[in-house]
Amino acid sequence: MDIKFKTTKEYKKIKKNFIIRNFVFGFVYFQFFIVLIEIIVGLVLFSNREIIVGILLFSLFLFLIFILLFFIIQCHICEIKGI
Repeated sequence: MDIKFKTTKEYKKIKKNFIIRNFVFGFVYFQFFIVLIEIIVGLVLFSNREIIVGILLFSLFLFLIFILLFFIIQCHICEIKGI
């Protein structure tokens, strides 16, 4: 970060916010990923042949969510870099 700070107190405050935001973002992302894996495993274990189409549509929905997450992560990285 090429930002000049007036005081070290200001720098510590920004650094603390930066660390907290990154930790929260990472925690939420991995929790979301774990929940999606649990949902997929549950659907596969307890599925009947009649709901296979539903599982395929749900898998497509999850795929689209992961594509969306890629763009959210890119926006987060750009925000961190200050671009």
